[in-house]
Amino acid sequence: MSSLETLEQRRERRRLRIVAQGVIASSPDAKRFKAFIECGNVPYTKGNMVTLNYSPSTGEAFTGNLSSCGSTWLCPECSAKVMAYRCKSVQTAISKWCGENPENAVYMVTLTQSHALKDKLGNMLPAQADALTRFWSNGSVKRLMRSIGLAFRISTLEITYGQNSGWHPHRH
Repeated sequence: MSSLETLEQRRERRRLRIVAQGVIASSPDAKRFKAFIECGNVPYTKGNMVTLNYSPSTGEAFTGNLSSCGSTWLCPECSAKVMAYRCKSVQTAISKWCGENPENAVYMVTLTQSHALKDKLGNMLPAQADALTRFWSNGSVKRLMRSIGLAFRISTLEITYGQNSGWHPHRH
């Protein structure tokens, strides 16, 4: 648990995982989501027991040898763990890049598309992928990126949903 995270946040993620597992387990597609349904519920190593551990340094108890699905899209608990790891990786890359040369810079760009409540995510994602390919291969964009000294890109897809505006896929 990170110092910025509260016990209540961890409990809420666990509660959300359990509710989502119940919904998905009773769906016709349950077999496709076996790893998620088993996440936090079955031993990681078959035949071994789940362990209960205690950390004197943090004063926290936690379970061990439980399977995890690793899904950043479905599982609130695994998503938090994966995102924390990715965040640390990006922080390391930025620190290394900026430490190599005081003139090195880091920019964050958000690329989005117009959308409406009626738009289907399944149609939006391929259209966005095509638009991104065309954007990054555009001569003007390439020249701009060279002029600012672009050395590499770190990109991630984020998808949010608003009840008034529908799906909102975007890239950072």
